[in-house]
Parts: sequence; structure tokens; C-alpha cells
Amino acid sequence: MLHRDNASSHTAGLTVEFLKQKQIKVIEHPPYSPDLAMCDFWLFFNLKKNLRGRRFHSEEEIDVAINAFFHGLK
Repeated sequence: MLHRDNASSHTAGLTVEFLKQKQIKVIEHPPYSPDLAMCDFWLFFNLKKNLRGRRFHSEEEIDVAINAFFHGLK
């Protein structure tokens, strides 16, 4: 099962043919729908929650904080 949007790379002829040949069931949703995209729904919400209220004095500090968040995911 594959969850995808209707972006052009997902609906290209080669992609569609591959999915048919492999008998992969496709669940579609509209493109650019953050309420349905798992990374937008869960990942970015939790990243923002993790960074909320913190002050950064350089891009490096932001980079370190974001990398620490991702390394802490299980």
C-alpha cells in the first residue's frame, strides 16, 4: 500500500505502470495537503513543539537543536 499525493512525479506514466505491475494499492489525496501528509501532521508539529520558547544566537545553534531532535526520534 502506498499513500501519495497527485504530484506530477507520482502520476508519471512510468510510475503508474510500475505500481500496476507490482500490484501496489495506492491511496491518493490532494497535492499540498499538510493535514494529510504525515511529516506535516506529526513531524513538523513535534519539531515546533520541541523548539518552542528557545532562543538561538546562530544558525549553528539551530542546526544542533534540530539534529538533536531528529536523533532523539525512535
